[in-house]
Amino acid sequence: MPIDAIKAGLTALCAFGALALFAVCFIVNVQRLIDEAKRRMRNADKAVLAMFTVALTIFAGAKHAQMNAGADAAISLVSVGAEYDSTNDVTSVEVRFTGQGVTTATPVSVRNDQTEAWRELEKIGAEITTDFTTNILSFGVYGNVGTNRYWWVGTETPAVIIESTGITIELFAASSRSVQIAWTCDDPRATEFSIQRRRKGSTAWETVGVTSSYAYIYVGFTVGETWEWRVSAVYTEGE
Repeated sequence: MPIDAIKAGLTALCAFGALALFAVCFIVNVQRLIDEAKRRMRNADKAVLAMFTVALTIFAGAKHAQMNAGADAAISLVSVGAEYDSTNDVTSVEVRFTGQGVTTATPVSVRNDQTEAWRELEKIGAEITTDFTTNILSFGVYGNVGTNRYWWVGTETPAVIIESTGITIELFAASSRSVQIAWTCDDPRATEFSIQRRRKGSTAWETVGVTSSYAYIYVGFTVGETWEWRVSAVYTEGE
């Protein structure tokens, strides 16, 4: 065989070998990139799942905040939350506060209206924990108490306002110059009465007189305006 033909064959064989080696290296690198991409996708899925699980846990554990919640002057109240478990018929309550003004024995009371007496909740398994700068008094209560509109933490509960409950208007006489009102009250704790009025359509009551008797005469009635009148009594719960 001529020398030139042998050289040409060897050159072609070397070129083919180099091309095959390049193809093998290319395939290996591509497969490695694919494996790395799959690994990153799996880790990303795990991260998303973990984030979703944490968010779901936080949401499920949150208590429904009570908007009308107050506390004694010495208590730095942050919030009051309640969540009812219908399966066990128990309400979980969380009282969040700062400082040291609350203990497990601190009363937590509820009512649905300002004319109602406060009802102290009977705590189940009360304990106090700390969440960074906020302290938490947590306990259970039998039944669904989360429906109560007003909550109070401490012993200095706001006064009970008696309007229609316990008070019966016996006389109401209005003229161009005066209004005469007489009433009875079947609640012995109500010893002082406020006579109030407001213009029809208004939401604010104006106190025009205070008395310890069961009758009152207001002089200076405004002609040409429509007024609404009421008699209310206030007493502090427990006194």
